[in-house]
Amino acid sequence: MSVCVKGDTILYGSDNYLKIADAADPSNPIEIGETSVPGDIYSITVRNEYAYLADIFNGLRIIDISDPSHPTEVGHYNNIYYTRQIVVRDNYAYVACEGEGLKIINISNPMKPLEEGSYETPGRAYSVALKGNYAYLAATNSGIRVIDISDPSDPFEAGYYPTEGYAYDLTIQGFYLFVAEGAAGLRIFNISNPLNIKQIGYYDTDGLASGISVEGNHAFVNDGIDSLFLIFDVSEVYFPQETGCYKTATANWSSAVNGELAFVASDGAGLYILDCSLAPTLLQSFNIRQAETKMELSWDISSREGITGFKIYRTTNEEQPMTKTTSPTIPITASNHYEYTDNDLINGKSYTYTLAVRDSDGSESVIGERTVTYKLPNIVYLCQNRPNPFNPSTSIECTLAEPAHLNLSVYDINGKLVKT
Repeated sequence: MSVCVKGDTILYGSDNYLKIADAADPSNPIEIGETSVPGDIYSITVRNEYAYLADIFNGLRIIDISDPSHPTEVGHYNNIYYTRQIVVRDNYAYVACEGEGLKIINISNPMKPLEEGSYETPGRAYSVALKGNYAYLAATNSGIRVIDISDPSDPFEAGYYPTEGYAYDLTIQGFYLFVAEGAAGLRIFNISNPLNIKQIGYYDTDGLASGISVEGNHAFVNDGIDSLFLIFDVSEVYFPQETGCYKTATANWSSAVNGELAFVASDGAGLYILDCSLAPTLLQSFNIRQAETKMELSWDISSREGITGFKIYRTTNEEQPMTKTTSPTIPITASNHYEYTDNDLINGKSYTYTLAVRDSDGSESVIGERTVTYKLPNIVYLCQNRPNPFNPSTSIECTLAEPAHLNLSVYDINGKLVKT
């Protein structure tokens, strides 16, 4: 079962039927139209007044939905083996084909779609997403394939990434590629350089991550095997955190998100409409500023539920792994705002601070990371003596901009030298 949303209209595939429902009232969606295609509908894409269906056994089907109560097929292209997903841009439909890789179909005339170009990738292509002149294919056991589509009639492979799991689905937001990698869970890649994509974040789900969509600071993952719909906070792409979960009656492989609503297609159990507005971003802010000779860290969270405290890890480029940590754990208080000060610093060094939350079960989860450079201005800091008053001794701290010999002299209130 597959699903797509356009405004208040839901389009979902049930076997070989495309069904259209009005969801102006999400609690009571009303079916308003349907049509059938020869085979099973694997995925649905909508652009303007047309729905583009991936009929797994019968290629690309183009449906006129200008009248949602009477959807009508106006064109098709059959010469595709195992059609999985379609993305439409300009006058072309980019089709992920399990048996053939990428097909590019000219749809400038929806009634007579024609093949413009193709590229056969290794593996089984399940999903496709576009960014600039490149198409990114989830090719299951053959990882992520990057196809140059600057000339739609002559696409060619420009690069690839050998994923840890089977790449089943992917989507792009900004310069980040989000991938559902089967048993390897959710994986996040930086694609600012399409020829050298890099994994930057991950979350190992327990089941089989098979579908993914992204809306704002949240990623939504379908776990088909365990019938779970998972919600992740991806505001920190390096450290995605699970914030919500819903178990459907049967396996769910596809979903669509529109604002705060998620539409989840569950095999044999129909369509679930879920309110995701209560999926909070735990880390609201994480700031670091240099205050004279120290670094002041501050952060805010949305909720204290299930949290017992925080730990801060610190490392420099020369240190592996992280070497400095707060001990004991920074405890939870009645506030959602927290602060920590680091005084043990070396001028000119860059420090990476990693913020982890400690859960009530004793586990830790990283929720944020920042890198800053500690740089003193070219002046000398002479600090207040401590303790003051004192008896019989006190300490006087002095900070230099760089290593040097220091001469410190102490005078009494009459100007008489006491000690050097």
